[in-house]
Amino acid sequence: MQKAMGKSMAGISMTAIAMMLAGCGSEQCDQFGTHMAGVVFEEAKAAGQDVAEEKRAEIAKRTAEACAADPPGEAELACALKASSTKAMKKCEGVDEDADNKDKG
Repeated sequence: MQKAMGKSMAGISMTAIAMMLAGCGSEQCDQFGTHMAGVVFEEAKAAGQDVAEEKRAEIAKRTAEACAADPPGEAELACALKASSTKAMKKCEGVDEDADNKDKG
């Protein structure tokens, strides 16, 4: 996600901020939050964990809020929306757990 974006907001108008956030858009962030919660929920079920439906809604809400606060790039978001696992979502951010584990082994 674009961490540098928040570092120099002092000279940027509200219109410019709104235009930057439009790249992600709250609708896309809501979609991402719902998708992420669904993936986490399914992974937990597959692992034999019982996750309350309220927790799923909380994950969706927090993920959408984080997305809106620090919008990902367009390609990163598109990748994450297609991902079917949290591991695949991390790869969208440039984190390859398989490669990291090989380096440690």
